[in-house]
Amino acid sequence: MSLRRSARINAKANQTKQGTFFQDLVFTLSPATNISVENRITNNGGKIQKTYTKKVNYLIATKEELAENELSTKIKNALDNPECKIVDESYITNCIKENKLIDAESYILKPPSEEEKKTHTPVIPKRKYTRKSTKKDGEEKPTKRKRATTSKNESKGSTKEKGKKEVKEEDPMDVDDSKKKEEDGEEEEEEEEEIVKEIRKGRTVVDPNVPNSNDYHVLEEGDEIYDAILNQTNIANNNNKFYNLQVLKKDNSNQYCFWTRWGRVGEKGQSSLLNCSSKDIAISNFKSKFKDKTGNNWSDRNNFVKKNKKYFLLERDYGVTEEDEKRIKEKEKEIEQIDIPDSKLDEKVQDIIKLIFDISLMEQQMSEIGYNAKKMPLGKLTKEHIKKSFAVLKKLDDELNNKVPKPSVLSDLTSEFYTIIPHDFGRTRPPVINTKVLLKKKIEMVESLADIQIATTLLKNQKVEITENPIDMNYKSLHCDLTPLDHNSEEFEMIKTYVANTHAKTHSWYELEVGEAYIVDREGEKERFLGNKYPDKKRKLLWHGSRITNFAGILSQGLRIAPPEAPVTGYMFGKGVYFADMVSKSANYCCASSNHLGLMLLCEVMTGEENNLLYADYNAGSLAKENNKDCTKGCGRNAPDPTKSAYTKDGIEVPYGPAIDVTLDKDGSLLYNEYIVYDVAQIKMRYLIKMKFNKPKN
Repeated sequence: MSLRRSARINAKANQTKQGTFFQDLVFTLSPATNISVENRITNNGGKIQKTYTKKVNYLIATKEELAENELSTKIKNALDNPECKIVDESYITNCIKENKLIDAESYILKPPSEEEKKTHTPVIPKRKYTRKSTKKDGEEKPTKRKRATTSKNESKGSTKEKGKKEVKEEDPMDVDDSKKKEEDGEEEEEEEEEIVKEIRKGRTVVDPNVPNSNDYHVLEEGDEIYDAILNQTNIANNNNKFYNLQVLKKDNSNQYCFWTRWGRVGEKGQSSLLNCSSKDIAISNFKSKFKDKTGNNWSDRNNFVKKNKKYFLLERDYGVTEEDEKRIKEKEKEIEQIDIPDSKLDEKVQDIIKLIFDISLMEQQMSEIGYNAKKMPLGKLTKEHIKKSFAVLKKLDDELNNKVPKPSVLSDLTSEFYTIIPHDFGRTRPPVINTKVLLKKKIEMVESLADIQIATTLLKNQKVEITENPIDMNYKSLHCDLTPLDHNSEEFEMIKTYVANTHAKTHSWYELEVGEAYIVDREGEKERFLGNKYPDKKRKLLWHGSRITNFAGILSQGLRIAPPEAPVTGYMFGKGVYFADMVSKSANYCCASSNHLGLMLLCEVMTGEENNLLYADYNAGSLAKENNKDCTKGCGRNAPDPTKSAYTKDGIEVPYGPAIDVTLDKDGSLLYNEYIVYDVAQIKMRYLIKMKFNKPKN
């Protein structure tokens, strides 16, 4: 065996071992911790959180940080939580070295005692990096300069017909940002955040950065709207930039302008307002600039093709009227202002509908995972965005599956993905999607966007005239009946027992409490369910968890399997719908909101004949089919005691026995069972549970 072949086999073996001993554990890093620790944790199954929450099991820090007189907020919070261990980086190193989760006791960091502090040399806190200022102490700092815009009031030589811009460097973002900042030689300052109001007159809004923007509207001629948002990410050059174009017409006059604004995503950027003597000249400028920046003709934009080193056109949904937009953006305010009928729904149903259609929650969720809602508002998302982004992720998956993935290809494909789905990285270089872990995160992001796109579409499809309570309208749009369960009913007690018995020991950073439970009856699902067609096949009541913001899509469309264009890598056992018999296994996917609430489903799943696997296999779906099995069961080392299962009147197994060790093989990679079905007709949603994620009592 050649050395190279041996190395490849060892690398593959190591990959198989990865993703085990940190599984289901959450880590966060202190500011002084080496960032490379992140990859070592995620490559072995752990999850990284940027901020500290009670979900965190381990905070990686340094001894020096614990000795500071003023501890960071992250460290203070971790010290207040007995369930969170503060350890140094060597703990991660030694876990990886021994290929297992070792005892953390000898690695735990604590603040020094008063006696130890006397001999401790304080660490000088790190300063935020700034450029050296040429001003001496005591000199007045110059006020910030405003960027100039081109207008008719500027110098005589400002423009000619069809007008050339007077901005010397029209698009400074074409150079490496890091180099540009060095050349500037000025102290870097944060721009003050301005509150701007968008003015809509017609089907789109005037860029709020236009001077006196309320005096203008975007030019529309039939179906033609002269408005374009362009985006380009080029990781190699540290570019993550936008270019906006609009033809503006002044209200109540025949004055036309051509407006452009460009810069780095997340920043205001530079701008130019070019006055034009006629509408035709303004349109000509618009079309010429669009061609220059994208390589496409404006007239052929519906067949847009992304060109190398050119901008990408972000598709926008212009089918929303001013009233629709206000209702989506200011729904609660509108309800207060308008005299509307009372809801006819049960109060408990009203509460759940308000929760799953909460736009602010959707925006918060997307912000947490890096999506730039300012550049592409959630209400403007289309199915085409989702489809294109999945297609790019599929290409990334194919490249990562090569023996030696090409860095240049990964960089180009990542740039394409960030161009389609805008991200805000500030001034940091956009990270290349060069590992399966990062790829999986982006797959999860696009899946969430797909559900949010459904929710915003349902909201937009409401009638403009309010003839009934908007909560009732949202409820009807789901085509799914929700009936609150009596807290004294047998079903409610069964759910509480299932929750109490199957909370895994390794998920100790929260405790679950059943708030409300609802019987779910989604339109057409009962008739579709294969369990009715094959009553002799085994059926189980299993858990499924997801973000609150995904539930408008789930309840209206049902649980779905990833589309063909999605890569298979993001799914441990192939593209299917995943369930668990341990409640906390599924609860971890809820990403509970700031009010400590999450939503979970209990589904009747026709598991039938199970194909048992001990290790993840992306081809599990094909294997199950080849072996004439109905589902895949990823066999965990811990599971509910099968002798303590209960059965419903219609023969569904409720595996709610207390968890026991059911180790089948010492090399099994899963801590807990997973059930995966590859046909949605094997699923019938039975209960929707509003779950409270409480702080542990001990």
